[in-house]
Amino acid sequence: MSTATYIYIGFDQARRKTAMQVWPNLQKINGFGGLVFLCDDMANVIDNWSQKHRSDSFPGVFDYEVTEELGGWLYYHIDATPTEFLAELERFVSIWTFQL
Repeated sequence: MSTATYIYIGFDQARRKTAMQVWPNLQKINGFGGLVFLCDDMANVIDNWSQKHRSDSFPGVFDYEVTEELGGWLYYHIDATPTEFLAELERFVSIWTFQL
């Protein structure tokens, strides 16, 4: 549940950063109810990925550094599939954890 919340927070932050603070076309996903399901579906992608990669060492940091950012990405890719979302998660984490 908290993962979906962080996705939504990132999604809404991206919305508020747009010039008119507009929502994307939510009709594509059946309105606000669809947005709740979308956040939940993508949260499952993150949670399943996290179980395999032990990213729970710093769960709060991961949530606001990665999960919220992916929510912002989702704002611009509202019709992304879970597979596309997973690819973005892996791409983002590989950048986020890059060691100099």
